[in-house]
Amino acid sequence: MRARVVALAAALVLAGSTGTPQAGQPVAQPPMGFFTWIDPDLGAVNEASYAFGSRSVLRGDPVAALRAVICVEYLAAQGHSPRWVAVSPLTVMQLDDGRDELRQTLGIAPNAPPPLVIDRLLRLTQNLHTGNMTAARALIRPPLFSLPSDQVFALLTNLPRLPATHAATQWAMLQSMQLR
Repeated sequence: MRARVVALAAALVLAGSTGTPQAGQPVAQPPMGFFTWIDPDLGAVNEASYAFGSRSVLRGDPVAALRAVICVEYLAAQGHSPRWVAVSPLTVMQLDDGRDELRQTLGIAPNAPPPLVIDRLLRLTQNLHTGNMTAARALIRPPLFSLPSDQVFALLTNLPRLPATHAATQWAMLQSMQLR
């Protein structure tokens, strides 16, 4: 049984990392494929708390910054799921505040549905990682983004101080034991 689970997880990781998604095609986040953990909630908590624990971790690395932003976006959405009922409601509110702070900083529409934001940011991450700046710039456009692409790239390369995001991710890390 364990061998089947491992084989399935490996297949999902490989399936999630092949090819470039076409425009309009949803980007699926396979288990383990992005956060490199079996549990995506705990993986996102760990990655976000590490990334936003010190500004120097993300400085000069827009791909790592995007991954961290995706983690917070994901966690804010997951915080309202039944699995998170044992986690303090204050943590969930802090994750919402952290997501809102990130969206305001990067010029992401405050009312955009999280799956749309995550999908766009995953595509942006993939294009930046592969060096396809033309495709990356094309993803940063209204109505989802209100800032020009060059400004978003500059912010991702050197994120400003984000106190709400820092507090939310650190508190989520402390509360993550409730998710196990």
